[in-house]
Amino acid sequence: MSPPKRNLLLILTDQHRTDAIGCYGSKVCKSPNIDRLASEGVTFDKAYTTCSLCSPARASIMTGQWPHTHGMVNNAEKACPSWPAAEAPGADMRELELRPDLLSEILKGAGFNLGYVGKWHMGEEVLPRDFGFEGDNFPGHGGGGFNYPEYAEYLKRRALSYEIRRLPRVPFYGHQAGVFEGPIEATVPHFLAENTNTLLERFSSDWRKHGKPFFIWCNFWGPHPPYYAPEEFVAMYRDADIPPWKNFEDSLEGKPAIQRDIIPVGRRHQPWSFWRERIVYYYAFATLIDHQIGRMLDHLKELGLEEDTEVIFSADHGESLGIHGGLSDKTCFMYEENYHIPLIVKDPALGSRRGTRDDHFVSLADIMPTLLEAAGSTPPETVQGRSLRPLLEETPPTRWREHLTAEARGFTRLYPQRMIRYDRYKYVYNADGLDEFYDLDSDPYELDNRISNPDYSPVIEEMQIRLFNWMTETKDVLASRLRCKWV
Repeated sequence: MSPPKRNLLLILTDQHRTDAIGCYGSKVCKSPNIDRLASEGVTFDKAYTTCSLCSPARASIMTGQWPHTHGMVNNAEKACPSWPAAEAPGADMRELELRPDLLSEILKGAGFNLGYVGKWHMGEEVLPRDFGFEGDNFPGHGGGGFNYPEYAEYLKRRALSYEIRRLPRVPFYGHQAGVFEGPIEATVPHFLAENTNTLLERFSSDWRKHGKPFFIWCNFWGPHPPYYAPEEFVAMYRDADIPPWKNFEDSLEGKPAIQRDIIPVGRRHQPWSFWRERIVYYYAFATLIDHQIGRMLDHLKELGLEEDTEVIFSADHGESLGIHGGLSDKTCFMYEENYHIPLIVKDPALGSRRGTRDDHFVSLADIMPTLLEAAGSTPPETVQGRSLRPLLEETPPTRWREHLTAEARGFTRLYPQRMIRYDRYKYVYNADGLDEFYDLDSDPYELDNRISNPDYSPVIEEMQIRLFNWMTETKDVLASRLRCKWV
Protein backbone atom coordinates (compact mmCIF):
# COMPACT_ATOMS: atom_id res chain seq x y z
CA MET A 1 0.00 0.00 0.00
CA SER A 2 1.32 3.46 -0.89
CA PRO A 3 2.24 5.75 2.03
CA PRO A 4 0.33 8.99 2.66
CA LYS A 5 1.09 11.76 0.20
CA ARG A 6 4.06 13.88 1.25
CA ASN A 7 6.37 16.59 -0.02
CA LEU A 8 9.41 15.59 -2.06
CA LEU A 9 12.90 17.10 -2.22
CA LEU A 10 15.41 15.57 -4.62
CA ILE A 11 19.01 16.82 -4.31
CA LEU A 12 21.25 15.80 -7.19
CA THR A 13 24.94 16.53 -7.48
CA ASP A 14 26.99 16.12 -10.64
CA GLN A 15 30.06 13.93 -11.10
CA HIS A 16 30.28 13.07 -7.39
CA ARG A 17 32.56 10.22 -6.31
CA THR A 18 31.27 8.13 -3.42
CA ASP A 19 34.73 8.21 -1.81
CA ALA A 20 34.41 12.00 -1.55
CA ILE A 21 31.58 11.50 0.99
CA GLY A 22 32.18 10.66 4.64
CA CYS A 23 29.33 8.18 5.05
CA TYR A 24 30.66 6.30 2.01
CA GLY A 25 34.09 5.93 3.54
CA SER A 26 35.99 9.15 2.79
CA LYS A 27 38.83 9.71 5.25
CA VAL A 28 39.74 13.09 3.75
CA CYS A 29 36.82 14.89 2.09
CA LYS A 30 34.41 16.40 4.61
CA SER A 31 30.65 16.07 4.07
CA PRO A 32 28.97 16.59 7.47
CA ASN A 33 25.54 17.45 6.05
CA ILE A 34 25.28 14.52 3.67
CA ASP A 35 26.49 12.38 6.56
CA ARG A 36 23.72 13.88 8.71
CA LEU A 37 21.18 12.92 6.06
CA ALA A 38 22.60 9.37 6.08
CA SER A 39 22.25 9.20 9.86
CA GLU A 40 18.54 9.97 9.46
CA GLY A 41 17.84 7.90 6.35
CA VAL A 42 18.75 4.71 4.52
CA THR A 43 22.10 4.69 2.72
CA PHE A 44 22.33 2.41 -0.32
CA ASP A 45 25.78 0.89 -0.71
CA LYS A 46 25.24 -0.68 -4.13
CA ALA A 47 23.67 2.14 -6.10
CA TYR A 48 24.64 2.63 -9.76
CA THR A 49 23.91 5.18 -12.43
CA THR A 50 22.23 4.08 -15.64
CA CYS A 51 24.92 5.85 -17.69
CA SER A 52 27.97 7.86 -16.71
CA LEU A 53 26.90 10.87 -18.77
CA CYS A 54 24.79 13.74 -17.49
CA SER A 55 21.90 13.83 -19.96
CA PRO A 56 21.17 10.08 -20.20
CA ALA A 57 21.32 9.73 -16.41
CA ARG A 58 19.03 12.70 -15.76
CA ALA A 59 16.54 11.51 -18.36
CA SER A 60 16.47 8.18 -16.49
CA ILE A 61 15.24 10.06 -13.41
CA MET A 62 12.47 11.73 -15.41
CA THR A 63 11.38 8.48 -17.11
CA GLY A 64 12.42 5.64 -14.81
CA GLN A 65 13.95 4.00 -17.90
CA TRP A 66 17.35 2.96 -19.21
CA PRO A 67 18.86 5.28 -21.83
CA HIS A 68 18.42 2.93 -24.79
CA THR A 69 14.69 2.97 -23.96
CA HIS A 70 14.10 6.66 -23.27
CA GLY A 71 16.32 7.61 -26.21
CA MET A 72 18.74 10.16 -24.74
CA VAL A 73 21.94 8.16 -25.19
CA ASN A 74 24.39 11.05 -25.38
CA ASN A 75 24.68 14.47 -23.80
CA ALA A 76 21.99 16.87 -25.00
CA GLU A 77 24.25 19.19 -26.96
CA LYS A 78 24.17 19.72 -30.67
CA ALA A 79 27.97 19.51 -30.72
CA CYS A 80 27.91 15.89 -29.52
CA PRO A 81 28.23 13.32 -32.30
CA SER A 82 25.18 11.48 -33.59
CA TRP A 83 25.28 7.71 -33.58
CA PRO A 84 24.46 5.53 -36.60
CA ALA A 85 20.87 4.31 -36.71
CA ALA A 86 22.13 0.74 -36.31
CA GLU A 87 23.47 1.65 -32.87
CA ALA A 88 20.56 3.78 -31.68
CA PRO A 89 17.45 3.40 -33.83
CA GLY A 90 14.82 5.89 -32.79
CA ALA A 91 17.15 7.19 -30.10
CA ASP A 92 19.87 9.84 -29.86
CA MET A 93 17.45 12.53 -28.68
CA ARG A 94 18.83 16.00 -27.94
CA GLU A 95 15.65 17.35 -26.30
CA LEU A 96 13.67 15.45 -23.67
CA GLU A 97 10.25 14.65 -25.08
CA LEU A 98 7.19 15.90 -23.23
CA ARG A 99 5.30 12.68 -22.44
CA PRO A 100 2.41 11.87 -20.11
CA ASP A 101 4.49 9.22 -18.30
CA LEU A 102 7.22 11.60 -17.13
CA LEU A 103 7.84 12.17 -13.42
CA SER A 104 6.89 15.83 -13.70
CA GLU A 105 3.66 15.16 -15.61
CA ILE A 106 2.45 12.52 -13.17
CA LEU A 107 3.21 14.65 -10.12
CA LYS A 108 1.58 17.67 -11.72
CA GLY A 109 -1.51 15.56 -12.39
CA ALA A 110 -1.46 14.45 -8.76
CA GLY A 111 -1.73 18.08 -7.64
CA PHE A 112 1.89 18.83 -6.77
CA ASN A 113 3.61 22.17 -7.00
CA LEU A 114 6.78 21.59 -9.05
CA GLY A 115 10.04 23.48 -8.49
CA TYR A 116 13.31 23.19 -10.40
CA VAL A 117 16.70 24.62 -9.44
CA GLY A 118 20.03 24.54 -11.26
CA LYS A 119 21.44 22.41 -14.02
CA TRP A 120 18.98 21.01 -16.58
CA HIS A 121 21.04 19.41 -19.38
CA MET A 122 18.11 17.58 -20.97
CA GLY A 123 17.78 20.00 -23.86
CA GLU A 124 18.60 23.48 -25.08
CA GLU A 125 15.15 24.45 -26.35
CA VAL A 126 12.67 22.51 -24.19
CA LEU A 127 13.33 23.60 -20.60
CA PRO A 128 12.02 22.98 -17.05
CA ARG A 129 9.13 25.44 -17.31
CA ASP A 130 7.90 23.58 -20.39
CA PHE A 131 7.48 20.57 -18.10
CA GLY A 132 5.47 22.46 -15.49
CA PHE A 133 8.27 23.46 -13.12
CA GLU A 134 8.61 26.84 -11.47
CA GLY A 135 12.06 28.23 -10.82
CA ASP A 136 15.26 28.07 -12.84
CA ASN A 137 15.09 27.60 -16.59
CA PHE A 138 18.70 27.16 -17.71
CA PRO A 139 19.32 25.52 -21.11
CA GLY A 140 21.98 22.92 -21.87
CA HIS A 141 24.80 22.00 -19.55
CA GLY A 142 25.21 25.50 -18.21
CA GLY A 143 28.95 26.01 -17.90
CA GLY A 144 28.89 25.67 -14.13
CA GLY A 145 26.08 28.22 -13.86
CA PHE A 146 28.38 31.21 -14.22
CA ASN A 147 27.01 32.49 -17.53
CA TYR A 148 23.30 32.71 -16.77
CA PRO A 149 21.43 36.01 -16.49
CA GLU A 150 19.64 34.86 -13.31
CA TYR A 151 22.98 34.39 -11.54
CA ALA A 152 24.23 37.79 -12.74
CA GLU A 153 21.00 39.39 -11.54
CA TYR A 154 21.36 37.68 -8.17
CA LEU A 155 24.89 39.03 -7.76
CA LYS A 156 23.79 42.53 -8.75
CA ARG A 157 20.79 42.46 -6.42
CA ARG A 158 22.99 41.42 -3.50
CA ALA A 159 25.88 43.74 -4.48
CA LEU A 160 28.18 40.70 -4.71
CA SER A 161 31.21 40.14 -6.92
CA TYR A 162 34.01 37.61 -7.35
CA GLU A 163 37.15 36.72 -9.26
CA ILE A 164 38.63 33.32 -10.07
CA ARG A 165 42.31 32.61 -9.43
CA ARG A 166 42.80 29.62 -11.70
CA LEU A 167 45.48 26.97 -11.74
CA PRO A 168 47.76 27.24 -14.79
CA ARG A 169 46.16 25.68 -17.85
CA VAL A 170 47.61 22.31 -18.77
CA PRO A 171 46.49 19.57 -21.20
CA PHE A 172 43.67 18.52 -18.89
CA TYR A 173 40.38 18.26 -20.74
CA GLY A 174 37.62 20.25 -19.12
CA HIS A 175 38.97 20.18 -15.56
CA GLN A 176 39.69 23.79 -14.68
CA ALA A 177 40.32 24.47 -11.01
CA GLY A 178 40.97 27.52 -8.89
CA VAL A 179 40.17 29.66 -5.87
CA PHE A 180 36.87 31.55 -5.89
CA GLU A 181 37.84 34.97 -4.55
CA GLY A 182 34.70 36.45 -3.10
CA PRO A 183 32.18 35.83 -0.31
CA ILE A 184 30.56 32.41 -0.08
CA GLU A 185 27.22 34.10 -0.80
CA ALA A 186 28.50 34.85 -4.32
CA THR A 187 29.21 31.20 -5.21
CA VAL A 188 26.95 29.31 -7.58
CA PRO A 189 26.17 26.59 -4.97
CA HIS A 190 25.00 29.27 -2.50
CA PHE A 191 22.86 30.82 -5.26
CA LEU A 192 21.24 27.43 -5.95
CA ALA A 193 20.57 26.75 -2.26
CA GLU A 194 19.05 30.21 -1.99
CA ASN A 195 16.73 29.46 -4.91
CA THR A 196 15.75 26.15 -3.34
CA ASN A 197 14.98 27.79 0.00
CA THR A 198 12.86 30.41 -1.77
CA LEU A 199 10.80 27.65 -3.39
CA LEU A 200 10.46 25.88 -0.04
CA GLU A 201 9.05 29.07 1.48
CA ARG A 202 6.69 29.67 -1.43
CA PHE A 203 5.34 26.12 -1.52
CA SER A 204 5.12 25.67 2.25
CA SER A 205 2.17 28.06 2.37
CA ASP A 206 0.16 25.92 -0.06
CA TRP A 207 1.03 22.82 1.96
CA ARG A 208 -0.11 24.29 5.27
CA LYS A 209 -3.23 26.07 4.04
CA HIS A 210 -4.48 23.70 1.36
CA GLY A 211 -2.57 20.44 1.78
CA LYS A 212 -1.03 20.92 -1.66
CA PRO A 213 2.29 19.03 -1.70
CA PHE A 214 5.43 20.00 -3.59
CA PHE A 215 8.27 18.38 -5.49
CA ILE A 216 11.49 20.39 -5.65
CA TRP A 217 14.44 19.10 -7.68
CA CYS A 218 17.70 20.87 -6.78
CA ASN A 219 20.58 20.22 -9.21
CA PHE A 220 24.07 21.34 -8.29
CA TRP A 221 26.61 21.88 -11.08
CA GLY A 222 29.34 20.40 -8.95
CA PRO A 223 31.54 18.83 -8.06
CA HIS A 224 31.66 18.58 -11.86
CA PRO A 225 34.42 20.89 -13.15
CA PRO A 226 35.23 23.72 -13.03
CA TYR A 227 36.37 23.10 -9.45
CA TYR A 228 36.03 26.58 -7.95
CA ALA A 229 35.72 27.11 -4.19
CA PRO A 230 36.55 29.89 -1.70
CA GLU A 231 39.92 29.79 0.04
CA GLU A 232 38.39 28.63 3.33
CA PHE A 233 37.36 25.37 1.63
CA VAL A 234 40.54 24.94 -0.40
CA ALA A 235 42.59 25.47 2.77
CA MET A 236 40.95 22.38 4.32
CA TYR A 237 42.76 20.16 1.81
CA ARG A 238 45.84 22.04 0.60
CA ASP A 239 48.08 20.29 3.16
CA ALA A 240 45.94 17.20 3.65
CA ASP A 241 47.33 13.70 3.25
CA ILE A 242 45.81 12.59 -0.06
CA PRO A 243 47.45 9.30 -1.01
CA PRO A 244 47.42 8.03 -4.61
CA TRP A 245 44.35 6.11 -5.73
CA LYS A 246 44.86 2.38 -5.21
CA ASN A 247 44.56 1.90 -8.98
CA PHE A 248 46.64 4.93 -9.99
CA GLU A 249 49.60 2.83 -11.14
CA ASP A 250 47.51 0.65 -13.47
CA SER A 251 49.46 0.03 -16.71
CA LEU A 252 46.16 -0.89 -18.43
CA GLU A 253 47.74 -4.09 -19.70
CA GLY A 254 45.04 -6.64 -20.42
CA LYS A 255 42.46 -3.85 -20.65
CA PRO A 256 40.64 -2.58 -23.79
CA ALA A 257 43.05 -0.64 -26.00
CA ILE A 258 40.76 2.39 -26.07
CA GLN A 259 41.52 3.09 -22.42
CA ARG A 260 45.16 3.71 -23.30
CA ASP A 261 44.27 5.63 -26.46
CA ILE A 262 41.97 8.15 -24.78
CA ILE A 263 44.62 9.43 -22.35
CA PRO A 264 46.03 12.52 -24.12
CA VAL A 265 49.79 12.81 -24.44
CA GLY A 266 49.85 15.71 -21.97
CA ARG A 267 48.38 13.53 -19.21
CA ARG A 268 50.37 10.34 -19.75
CA HIS A 269 52.86 9.47 -17.04
CA GLN A 270 51.98 12.53 -14.96
CA PRO A 271 53.11 12.14 -11.34
CA TRP A 272 50.59 11.86 -8.53
CA SER A 273 51.32 15.48 -7.56
CA PHE A 274 49.68 16.57 -10.83
CA TRP A 275 46.44 14.84 -9.89
CA ARG A 276 46.60 15.60 -6.18
CA GLU A 277 46.63 19.34 -6.93
CA ARG A 278 43.31 19.05 -8.76
CA ILE A 279 41.80 16.70 -6.18
CA VAL A 280 42.36 19.41 -3.54
CA TYR A 281 40.00 21.67 -5.48
CA TYR A 282 37.57 18.83 -6.22
CA TYR A 283 37.28 18.09 -2.50
CA ALA A 284 36.95 21.79 -1.70
CA PHE A 285 34.12 22.12 -4.21
CA ALA A 286 32.39 19.00 -2.85
CA THR A 287 32.55 20.38 0.71
CA LEU A 288 31.22 23.75 -0.43
CA ILE A 289 28.22 21.95 -1.95
CA ASP A 290 27.75 19.91 1.23
CA HIS A 291 27.64 23.18 3.18
CA GLN A 292 24.80 24.39 0.95
CA ILE A 293 22.94 21.11 1.32
CA GLY A 294 23.09 21.75 5.06
CA ARG A 295 21.48 25.16 4.56
CA MET A 296 18.58 23.55 2.69
CA LEU A 297 18.07 20.82 5.26
CA ASP A 298 18.13 23.42 8.05
CA HIS A 299 15.59 25.57 6.24
CA LEU A 300 13.31 22.59 5.72
CA LYS A 301 13.35 22.09 9.48
CA GLU A 302 12.87 25.80 10.23
CA LEU A 303 9.75 25.82 8.06
CA GLY A 304 8.32 22.85 9.95
CA LEU A 305 8.43 20.65 6.85
CA GLU A 306 10.95 18.05 7.98
CA GLU A 307 8.40 15.46 9.12
CA ASP A 308 6.26 15.94 6.01
CA THR A 309 8.99 15.69 3.38
CA GLU A 310 10.87 12.80 1.81
CA VAL A 311 14.44 13.80 0.91
CA ILE A 312 16.50 11.87 -1.62
CA PHE A 313 20.16 12.64 -2.25
CA SER A 314 22.09 11.19 -5.19
CA ALA A 315 24.42 12.03 -8.08
CA ASP A 316 24.04 11.55 -11.82
CA HIS A 317 27.39 9.72 -12.01
CA GLY A 318 30.90 9.64 -10.58
CA GLU A 319 34.33 11.00 -11.52
CA SER A 320 37.71 9.53 -12.43
CA LEU A 321 40.45 12.11 -11.70
CA GLY A 322 43.48 10.05 -12.66
CA ILE A 323 42.35 6.50 -11.93
CA HIS A 324 43.95 3.64 -13.88
CA GLY A 325 47.02 5.44 -15.13
CA GLY A 326 45.53 8.85 -15.88
CA LEU A 327 41.92 8.41 -16.97
CA SER A 328 39.77 11.47 -16.54
CA ASP A 329 36.16 12.44 -17.04
CA LYS A 330 33.81 9.51 -17.79
CA THR A 331 33.83 8.01 -21.24
CA CYS A 332 34.79 4.62 -22.74
CA PHE A 333 35.29 2.91 -19.36
CA MET A 334 32.88 1.63 -16.72
CA TYR A 335 34.92 1.59 -13.53
CA GLU A 336 33.35 1.86 -10.08
CA GLU A 337 34.55 5.44 -9.61
CA ASN A 338 32.29 6.47 -12.51
CA TYR A 339 29.28 4.16 -12.14
CA HIS A 340 28.92 3.60 -8.41
CA ILE A 341 26.92 6.54 -7.03
CA PRO A 342 25.68 7.78 -3.65
CA LEU A 343 21.99 7.29 -2.90
CA ILE A 344 20.36 8.19 0.41
CA VAL A 345 16.63 8.24 1.17
CA LYS A 346 15.25 9.96 4.24
CA ASP A 347 11.55 9.31 4.70
CA PRO A 348 9.42 10.51 7.65
CA ALA A 349 8.06 6.99 8.15
CA LEU A 350 11.37 5.10 8.28
CA GLY A 351 11.08 4.10 11.93
CA SER A 352 13.82 1.63 12.88
CA ARG A 353 15.33 1.89 9.39
CA ARG A 354 16.62 5.40 10.19
CA GLY A 355 20.40 5.52 10.04
CA THR A 356 20.76 2.07 8.45
CA ARG A 357 22.51 0.81 5.33
CA ASP A 358 21.23 -1.38 2.54
CA ASP A 359 23.29 -3.60 0.22
CA HIS A 360 20.72 -4.47 -2.46
CA PHE A 361 21.47 -3.49 -6.05
CA VAL A 362 19.64 -0.23 -6.82
CA SER A 363 19.68 2.12 -9.78
CA LEU A 364 19.26 5.78 -10.62
CA ALA A 365 16.21 4.59 -12.61
CA ASP A 366 14.64 3.59 -9.28
CA ILE A 367 14.37 7.19 -8.08
CA MET A 368 11.38 8.03 -10.29
CA PRO A 369 9.08 5.19 -9.10
CA THR A 370 10.25 5.76 -5.52
CA LEU A 371 9.16 9.40 -5.68
CA LEU A 372 5.86 8.49 -7.30
CA GLU A 373 4.98 5.99 -4.59
CA ALA A 374 5.89 8.56 -1.92
CA ALA A 375 3.44 10.86 -3.71
CA GLY A 376 0.73 8.23 -3.51
CA SER A 377 0.86 7.61 -7.28
CA THR A 378 1.31 4.34 -9.12
CA PRO A 379 4.36 4.21 -11.44
CA PRO A 380 3.30 3.78 -15.09
CA GLU A 381 3.91 0.52 -16.96
CA THR A 382 6.64 2.20 -19.00
CA VAL A 383 8.90 2.39 -15.92
CA GLN A 384 11.83 -0.06 -15.92
CA GLY A 385 13.22 0.88 -12.52
CA ARG A 386 11.74 -0.34 -9.24
CA SER A 387 10.43 1.64 -6.32
CA LEU A 388 12.77 1.46 -3.34
CA ARG A 389 9.77 1.58 -1.04
CA PRO A 390 10.04 -2.14 -0.04
CA LEU A 391 13.67 -1.58 0.98
CA LEU A 392 12.58 1.23 3.29
CA GLU A 393 10.14 -0.96 5.21
CA GLU A 394 10.83 -2.29 8.70
CA THR A 395 11.38 -5.75 7.21
CA PRO A 396 13.03 -5.53 3.76
CA PRO A 397 11.88 -8.04 1.16
CA THR A 398 13.57 -11.42 0.93
CA ARG A 399 13.55 -11.18 -2.87
CA TRP A 400 14.97 -8.30 -4.87
CA ARG A 401 16.79 -7.99 -8.19
CA GLU A 402 19.81 -10.30 -8.33
CA HIS A 403 21.74 -8.19 -10.81
CA LEU A 404 21.92 -4.64 -12.08
CA THR A 405 22.84 -3.18 -15.45
CA ALA A 406 24.17 0.06 -16.87
CA GLU A 407 25.15 1.29 -20.31
CA ALA A 408 27.10 3.74 -22.43
CA ARG A 409 27.62 4.53 -26.09
CA GLY A 410 30.66 6.73 -25.72
CA PHE A 411 30.78 10.51 -25.69
CA THR A 412 33.13 12.14 -28.16
CA ARG A 413 33.46 8.85 -30.03
CA LEU A 414 31.18 5.87 -30.55
CA TYR A 415 32.04 3.06 -28.15
CA PRO A 416 29.00 0.95 -27.13
CA GLN A 417 29.22 -0.69 -23.70
CA ARG A 418 26.98 -2.61 -21.34
CA MET A 419 27.71 -3.55 -17.75
CA ILE A 420 26.18 -6.05 -15.38
CA ARG A 421 26.81 -6.38 -11.63
CA TYR A 422 25.97 -9.74 -10.11
CA ASP A 423 26.98 -11.06 -6.71
CA ARG A 424 30.57 -9.85 -6.22
CA TYR A 425 31.32 -9.66 -9.93
CA LYS A 426 31.26 -7.13 -12.74
CA TYR A 427 31.16 -7.99 -16.45
CA VAL A 428 31.58 -5.26 -19.09
CA TYR A 429 30.60 -5.95 -22.68
CA ASN A 430 32.65 -3.76 -25.01
CA ALA A 431 31.04 -4.10 -28.43
CA ASP A 432 34.18 -2.91 -30.21
CA GLY A 433 36.91 -4.10 -27.89
CA LEU A 434 38.08 -6.59 -25.31
CA ASP A 435 35.46 -7.44 -22.70
CA GLU A 436 36.19 -7.02 -19.00
CA PHE A 437 35.47 -9.11 -15.92
CA TYR A 438 36.35 -8.18 -12.34
CA ASP A 439 36.01 -10.00 -9.02
CA LEU A 440 35.34 -7.00 -6.79
CA ASP A 441 35.86 -8.94 -3.56
CA SER A 442 39.45 -9.87 -4.34
CA ASP A 443 40.11 -6.95 -6.71
CA PRO A 444 38.04 -3.94 -5.54
CA TYR A 445 40.11 -1.47 -7.58
CA GLU A 446 39.60 -3.36 -10.86
CA LEU A 447 43.27 -3.86 -11.71
CA ASP A 448 43.05 -7.43 -13.02
CA ASN A 449 40.81 -8.06 -16.01
CA ARG A 450 40.04 -11.78 -15.65
CA ILE A 451 37.95 -12.15 -18.79
CA SER A 452 40.32 -14.86 -20.09
CA ASN A 453 40.83 -16.61 -16.77
CA PRO A 454 39.35 -20.14 -17.13
CA ASP A 455 38.63 -20.31 -13.39
CA TYR A 456 35.90 -17.72 -13.91
CA SER A 457 34.44 -19.13 -17.14
CA PRO A 458 31.22 -20.47 -15.55
CA VAL A 459 30.29 -17.17 -13.84
CA ILE A 460 31.31 -15.13 -16.92
CA GLU A 461 28.99 -17.25 -19.06
CA GLU A 462 26.17 -16.86 -16.55
CA MET A 463 26.61 -13.08 -16.52
CA GLN A 464 26.68 -12.94 -20.32
CA ILE A 465 23.41 -14.86 -20.41
CA ARG A 466 21.84 -12.61 -17.79
CA LEU A 467 22.97 -9.53 -19.69
CA PHE A 468 21.72 -10.90 -23.01
CA ASN A 469 18.32 -11.71 -21.51
CA TRP A 470 18.03 -8.22 -20.03
CA MET A 471 19.03 -6.62 -23.33
CA THR A 472 16.48 -8.74 -25.18
CA GLU A 473 13.70 -7.95 -22.70
CA THR A 474 14.39 -4.22 -22.90
CA LYS A 475 14.73 -4.27 -26.72
CA ASP A 476 18.36 -3.21 -26.71
CA VAL A 477 19.64 -3.39 -30.31
CA LEU A 478 23.08 -4.48 -29.11
CA ALA A 479 21.71 -7.83 -27.91
CA SER A 480 22.41 -9.56 -31.22
CA ARG A 481 26.00 -8.28 -31.24
CA LEU A 482 26.56 -9.59 -27.72
CA ARG A 483 25.22 -13.01 -28.68
CA CYS A 484 27.47 -13.19 -31.76
CA LYS A 485 30.45 -12.33 -29.59
CA TRP A 486 30.16 -15.14 -27.07
CA VAL A 487 28.16 -17.89 -28.78
